Amino acid sequence: MAIKIPPAEIHSRVTLKTFDDQEYLRRSVELGVGLNSLMADQGLSMGQFRRILDFGVGCGRILVNYEHLFEEIEFYGTDIDSVTVNWCRANIAGPRFSVNEAWPPLEYPTAFFNFIYSISVFTHLPEDMMMAWLAEIARVLAPGGVFLATTHGDYCAQLFLPNPNDVEEFRRTGQHYQMNIHDHVLPDWYQTMFLSRERATAVLSQFFDDVLFVPRGLCNYQDALIACKHPHARQDSVLWERTSKEVAELRAELQALRKASATTIQELESLKAGHDDLNDRMNTLLERIRNWLLPTLEKHSAALKHRRRLW
Repeated sequence: MAIKIPPAEIHSRVTLKTFDDQEYLRRSVELGVGLNSLMADQGLSMGQFRRILDFGVGCGRILVNYEHLFEEIEFYGTDIDSVTVNWCRANIAGPRFSVNEAWPPLEYPTAFFNFIYSISVFTHLPEDMMMAWLAEIARVLAPGGVFLATTHGDYCAQLFLPNPNDVEEFRRTGQHYQMNIHDHVLPDWYQTMFLSRERATAVLSQFFDDVLFVPRGLCNYQDALIACKHPHARQDSVLWERTSKEVAELRAELQALRKASATTIQELESLKAGHDDLNDRMNTLLERIRNWLLPTLEKHSAALKHRRRLW
């Protein structure tokens, strides 16, 4: 099996770094081996599933490890980055690729996949977006299906949270969303999310059953969570469609609020600038008054004293 190696300008959109071919290949294989090992420890393997989704496929660095299964299993990959998805379409034969929006829904029908994995995706989403996508993944996951995701947990927090206030928030709330990615490639909301064991487990338990937490489960680095959907879980497509509609309405409302907030901020900045200008003008005027009034008062005071002496 020859793993497809994308050019640096493609894979750097996923890795946030530029590697040579050998280093990219090593890391791709390492992730595949790590994912296989993580699944095997729980009695799972890619080969046991019929239809699989790589949610956040990027340039296919994990998916290509399963090329030997492409003829037996239906593989799908979706990502927000059309550049990397188009590269996958042109260079990885077999799987079906699609571009998703920043918010749900996906283009797939309800209960479509038996297994969904998402590596280094929920490590970067803000809370509202994370909850919306977990609900959508639960929708497209079939009853009896398995979902696997990775998160930044305690170990990563120790590595990447040098600010004591951020650490305190993480310990107190179980999560911290850090604005530390500014590459002008990924969207502004794509930052770094940290979730404690308790918080990550509680979040996934709202959407899935039997959530298993594996600390540093993937390559001894990111935490891993493996959850299933109960075989008899109700699949009410009308409910899911309504939920997706509500998400879309909330999204539109949020965008309107953001626009209104931006306008309000601009108005406040304009008022502040006007206030600062008025304040400067008043200070100038007061200074001119002082410069004129004090000498005048002193002059009149001296004249008055002179007259008193004459009287």
